[in-house]
Amino acid sequence: MSSVANRPVLVGVSPFTDHVRVLRWAAAEATRRGVGLRIAHAYPLLPPARIWPAGEPVVLADEGGLRRQARRVVALAARRVGLEYPDLPIDTVVAEGSVEEVLRRESEGAGLVVVGGDSRGPLAEAVLDSVAGTLLHDAACPVVALPPVAGAAEATGPVVVGVDEGGTSGGALTFGFGSASRAGVPLHAVHCWQAPRDRGARVRDGDDRLRMLEGVLAGVRGRYPDVGAVELLRDGHPLDELIAASRRAGLLVVGTRGRGAVTSAVLGSTSRALARCARCPVAVVHADYAADMSLAASSTVAAPGATAAAAGVPGGRDRRHHARAR
Repeated sequence: MSSVANRPVLVGVSPFTDHVRVLRWAAAEATRRGVGLRIAHAYPLLPPARIWPAGEPVVLADEGGLRRQARRVVALAARRVGLEYPDLPIDTVVAEGSVEEVLRRESEGAGLVVVGGDSRGPLAEAVLDSVAGTLLHDAACPVVALPPVAGAAEATGPVVVGVDEGGTSGGALTFGFGSASRAGVPLHAVHCWQAPRDRGARVRDGDDRLRMLEGVLAGVRGRYPDVGAVELLRDGHPLDELIAASRRAGLLVVGTRGRGAVTSAVLGSTSRALARCARCPVAVVHADYAADMSLAASSTVAAPGATAAAAGVPGGRDRRHHARAR
């Protein structure tokens, strides 16, 4: 089986929502990665025929019609993408079943799954409701959800990675550094905490957490010398702080495992709030992604120091920030 780095980007589409921006983001990401785009659509399982009192079976839907409609949806989506990205390899998948089941199954052959976070339609319901406990947790590759309020900053803003103290953020950091390298933007590693009220304790605890951040990043940043990385401490609840950081970010990356503050905020019902309210695309990455990823195949090395300058780091060196709650 090919490495995650060489697998296509999988995007789920639905006829009930405007998926143009999701398609464009997925196509742009596939182009940055140098891989193909796979467009998937799921159509519902048919209920059994009902027997009315007269004894005649009544078929509630036409399976062939549903399949033809599904094929039209992906064909139109593929044509739309092909007009904007004529050199991008595109293939399509039409399958019977629930959205989360089809995307989870197809994720086994994908390097990334991209879905929309719109508030209407069965695809959105799958992403924002059941997938919080299924696709986002069980997909075989990272998942990116595009919230409906994602703004124009997504093209140029830094990659923001939520980092826990429990050592479970390696996969998110690997994904984040790779994304920052491909996009030519800096990376902000954000650790959220509840700072002690006592000033002395706050300073000591803050220094310990900055050292923790520095140590966690040390294992990844050396593989991406083109990415300027900044460590940030935020005094506040992870959900609030990550949503605030997303207003200036191009991508927000969080992990799916562990018991730290960031992971606890992302898993469960809070993940739906993050997918709906973040101002940029949200990537959810398994902790073991770092072990599965082919770093050499995924990163595109840029000129050393260029991204560091973009991050505002003098001389290409990394800078640490300890920020109080705003």
